[in-house]
Amino acid sequence: MRLTGRRIRQLYIWHKWAGLLTGLFVGVLSASGAVAVFKPEIDRLVTPALRVRPGAQKVALDEALAAVKRAYPGAEVGGAQFPARPDTAYTILAQQGGASREIFVDPYTGQVTGARSGETVANVIRQLHVRFYFFGWQGRVAVGLFGLMLLFSSLTGLVIYARFMRGVFAQRLRFWQIRRGQGPKLATSDWHKLVGLLALAFNLVIGLTGAVLGLENLTRYAPGIDRAIHPRPQPGARRDGPADPAARLTAEEALKTARAALPGLEPTGLLLPPARADYFTVYGNLAGRLERESASFVLVGAERGEVRDRYRAAGGGAAVRAYDLSEPLHFGNFGGPGLKVAYALLGMTSGFLSVTGFMLWAFKRRRRVRSGPEATGGHGRPSGERRPVAALERTKS
Repeated sequence: MRLTGRRIRQLYIWHKWAGLLTGLFVGVLSASGAVAVFKPEIDRLVTPALRVRPGAQKVALDEALAAVKRAYPGAEVGGAQFPARPDTAYTILAQQGGASREIFVDPYTGQVTGARSGETVANVIRQLHVRFYFFGWQGRVAVGLFGLMLLFSSLTGLVIYARFMRGVFAQRLRFWQIRRGQGPKLATSDWHKLVGLLALAFNLVIGLTGAVLGLENLTRYAPGIDRAIHPRPQPGARRDGPADPAARLTAEEALKTARAALPGLEPTGLLLPPARADYFTVYGNLAGRLERESASFVLVGAERGEVRDRYRAAGGGAAVRAYDLSEPLHFGNFGGPGLKVAYALLGMTSGFLSVTGFMLWAFKRRRRVRSGPEATGGHGRPSGERRPVAALERTKS
């Protein structure tokens, strides 16, 4: 399809109104997302009990679990989470008095370093980004829709400014120059275009992955798709006969069995056998793989140590592998602190574009109001104002 001036003008209108209608929400998501990429670092900063001194060797997980039971008699321990950093404590998940509690244990000494319950600062920021905090799966769907709008705005912006950029490059002009001394409208317009161009690829990725992570909550209405992209452990039938406590595996043995069942597995968490069940669930990541956190799992029989089920994320179909890529690509949690800083800075660009887009709309609206009906020729456009396409086609002097 040939992009005529009329079609580009229509895209310009869609681009403008998409930004105006969603700008406030995109700004909130932009700011909260820039902070949310540092969730583990914020957790460590505000929770001293998470910070430990690395030692030569870690204690067995069962020793850490026993320390929790001694420190919190009556607590029902449900599992453990293992940190990616060596200077971070284990997080033991427990229930006590009907309340959930996170208990921290030094993995090198086996000593309880502290506990917390209730909401955390880091998680509030994360949940503000992924679901507007209060709104459950419906909030995630709304965020997914805003992801689509960001994707749409980025694509239409690319098409709208393509002709302008061709002229800039053809004349070897410095497109990064910001015109100064010619009024705030032109400077704002230049900043809007420059930041949009520099962050285009990033915002396309963020918009697409944000849409996937939000709209995948609609799979509750499509059970077949839900099962395909959310593989769940299948423990099978419980072994008949009374349990033999003497034959029960330790948590450390369950971890060892899981590693053997999935070579390359780096465990991130373990769930203890729940009530009326006889298996451990070990979640983890595959070494060297770019995928969703804890996407792989192994079920280990609690009494005989048999592998009841296993799932290697790398073995999923193309749709599942694409889905598993969405989370790391969206949050940048796969390349160290430098990449997170880059994500935070680039993540702010969508909010910046929303603000500058609104400013440009306000400048034009104020000019039309000041000009009055007689200056618009009855068509709502000042007689001296260039049409959007003509304005976009100009090159910088």
